[in-house]
Amino acid sequence: MVDLSRNRFSGQIPKCINNITFGQPGLYNTIYDDVFSVWGSNDAEKGVVTYGNILFQVYDMTTTKQVNLFLVGMDFVTNKKVNSYKGNMVNYMSGLDLSCNSLGGEIPSELGEVEWIHALNLSHNQIIGQIPTSISGLRQLESLDLSYNNLSGSLPLGLVELTFLECFSVAYNNLSGSVPNVKDQFGTFVKNSYEGNPYLCGGQTEKNCSSMKNIDGDDDDDDDRMVETTSEEWYEEVDMSAFWAAYIIFFLGVFISSWRCLEFNENGWTLIWSHNDKFFSTRGPQPGMEKIEKRKSKS
Repeated sequence: MVDLSRNRFSGQIPKCINNITFGQPGLYNTIYDDVFSVWGSNDAEKGVVTYGNILFQVYDMTTTKQVNLFLVGMDFVTNKKVNSYKGNMVNYMSGLDLSCNSLGGEIPSELGEVEWIHALNLSHNQIIGQIPTSISGLRQLESLDLSYNNLSGSLPLGLVELTFLECFSVAYNNLSGSVPNVKDQFGTFVKNSYEGNPYLCGGQTEKNCSSMKNIDGDDDDDDDRMVETTSEEWYEEVDMSAFWAAYIIFFLGVFISSWRCLEFNENGWTLIWSHNDKFFSTRGPQPGMEKIEKRKSKS
């Protein structure tokens, strides 16, 4: 049993997690003989010692200074449910609890290779991506809690192959699509197992998948209408810009074409131009003409 919950772990779940060997049959038959000891315990004299939620039985009563213990039972809590294991069943029980941390990234597909695990709790983290299809390889899984994360996509169809699954929750994620067929163990899960996923439908979600598709279709139509409206506005802006540009060019062309000539003579310059076939002239003094006029008046 590995309980790393309620810590400050961050980063991704390592891909080498498939190297975990706990849970294999017979692995713990003798491992508890000398692991835990209790010195001067009154409970030890009674033959029973508790360590947290783990129950031990004293099998060596020759001394109370140091006694060896044998694991006889434990309670594993996940998703508001308590599973108790006693006797030889403890040797076959294994669980991994990483809940209430700050783990991110995606669930590694290698997790599906830890085939002897019985309970998996990854809730209350920041895990993203889809639920890997390899999770259907956890055939011994009895409890799976993936709630309160940022998981997306659809639920793997292979989940129906987890025939020992008794406790299941994917609540408060961003999952979509239909839930697995309501049969076998999936027919026993309540609505709370899926709540908080607005785009999940079918089964105990009480949402009709057909109506969900219609909603999606309406959204697509709205997007199309938005694209069309945006295109029309763009064309209107382009048309107005082209209109004003053409108008300015036309005005300049008409104005320039109305110039006829610029004459210089001894009396100054004359600008002759026409408008609507009528001719006009503007006269001005030629440079130096004032001095010439003064000389003529003196003489």
